[in-house]
Amino acid sequence: MEKIYLSIDWGGTNLKLAVFDLKGNIVFKSKLSTLDLFTPDKFFPVLKSFINNTLVKLDKKKSDIKRVGIGIPGILNVDQGIIYYLPNIKGWRNFPFKKRFEQELGFLISMGNDANLAALAEFKKGEAKGYKNAIIFTLGTGLGSGLILNGSLVRGKTSAVEAGHMPITGKGKSCGCGSTGCIETFIGSKFIVSRAKQYFKKANFCLDSYNNLTPKDIYLLATKGNKSAIKVWSDYGEYLGIFSAGLVNLLNLEVIVLTGAVAGAYRFFVKTMQETIRQRAMYPLGNQVIIKKAKLGEDTGII
Repeated sequence: MEKIYLSIDWGGTNLKLAVFDLKGNIVFKSKLSTLDLFTPDKFFPVLKSFINNTLVKLDKKKSDIKRVGIGIPGILNVDQGIIYYLPNIKGWRNFPFKKRFEQELGFLISMGNDANLAALAEFKKGEAKGYKNAIIFTLGTGLGSGLILNGSLVRGKTSAVEAGHMPITGKGKSCGCGSTGCIETFIGSKFIVSRAKQYFKKANFCLDSYNNLTPKDIYLLATKGNKSAIKVWSDYGEYLGIFSAGLVNLLNLEVIVLTGAVAGAYRFFVKTMQETIRQRAMYPLGNQVIIKKAKLGEDTGII
């Protein structure tokens, strides 16, 4: 039987799984919620069942899997296969992930930081292709990032380019990384929702029908012309633009590519983001950088 690759994109909210043929084409994909998979004892049995069910659907066997790749949302030592910690998922500190995965599931794996791998995908097949200096932001539970510099993915001994955890204020809210005032505390999902609730309260907008308000809900309200929701996304574009302006000055970026679930609201914040970069970055750098939505969409991480 023809061999396949399994690809796993592990996020703070969802885990996506895709099956590729040896030519790199996606032949199957699915996802499950990770909200209850905070510990290894819960994670591995559920993932094992998920993969086994996928193989049954495709009439494949474990022996048909050539390799498994996984993008992990945290600080890793890729060479040693260790998760140091995951800022938005507790219970994985100093965890020997590669060894445990291969023991539990019986597959050889390749692992890497999820945002770094998303950047590599957009550089090889997406909107960063052809550029020498590019940053890819994964906008979702937090702010992930991967950097292409001089035509190569920037790698480190541990996970490199954790832009979301760059402090932008001396004080500020606590961040999942253990610090305070990181850019992620201004534009991560829960902070978007918190700001939206403040604006809705001021506008006397009733949220009784929203048991668990999400960025997607705020996006849908913006599409209906809700001024508070539109203001939330304008603020988002401003914060991301101010932060990006500093990176443009530092790295002479040619393109900024946006992916992840929150990038779905792109049309409501990209104009403000672009204008803010032009105002705050050095001339002519701010005028030259281009902002693009990821070509590969929700498949960026698994590709």
